[in-house]
Amino acid sequence: MRRVTGYQDFVDEAPLDLVFVADHRKMALVPVAQRESFASVAAGAISQNLYLFAASEGLATVIRAWIDREAIAEALGLSHDHQVLLSQTIGYPKKTE
Repeated sequence: MRRVTGYQDFVDEAPLDLVFVADHRKMALVPVAQRESFASVAAGAISQNLYLFAASEGLATVIRAWIDREAIAEALGLSHDHQVLLSQTIGYPKKTE
């Protein structure tokens, strides 16, 4: 599934590629017009924590919004109640010579 989660070459080589998905069925108390915003804020907070962890462990990470959301949703078997927000790749820094 890695190939579906991003267009950049490093996606195929990284050990971990996360996909952030909002499940709008679990947001019944949030007005429909605000669900995407709430989900995006939550994904941003989670992503920031992953950045902090990666930095503390000497890992590299990048958050990516340039993704094919429809292809990811299909590959993961998601329903119309799910929204693919972004991906985050985590791996080892590329060695420079």
